[in-house]
Order: sequence, then C-alpha cells, then structure tokens
Amino acid sequence: MGYAHFTHADFLDAARELAAELGPAGVTVGLVNERLKAPKGSFYYRFASRDLLLGELWLTQRWRIKKGSWRR
Repeated sequence: MGYAHFTHADFLDAARELAAELGPAGVTVGLVNERLKAPKGSFYYRFASRDLLLGELWLTQRWRIKKGSWRR
C-alpha cells in the first residue's frame, strides 16, 4: 500500500480554502485533515498548532498581496 504525500503548501491551501468558505474560526485541524484526507499526525508534523497554521497562512497571504500574486 502506498503512502499519500502531503506538502506544507497543501495544508496552507486547504486552510485558505476553508477560511474563505467558513471564516478563520471555521478552520480546524480536523477539517484541514478531512479536506486533504490526511492523518492527524501529518498535520502536527508540519505545524505545532492551529494557531501557527493560521499565522503562517496570514503571513503567506500578506506576502502574496504585496508581491501582486494573491490570485494564484
């Protein structure tokens, strides 16, 4: 049986989509994992907490806006 491979960016993208649909309060570790069909440990391998995920997402989006690539 093969293993699914998730990237750091996959988790940020899933969180961004959820935030757009549900607002920041709607972004939970469970929903991010569900969206990716990823195990919980895969999330915590990359992020120590939901707060750190949202913080990095916010910084990433700010950087994209500043660079003019926010629509990608």
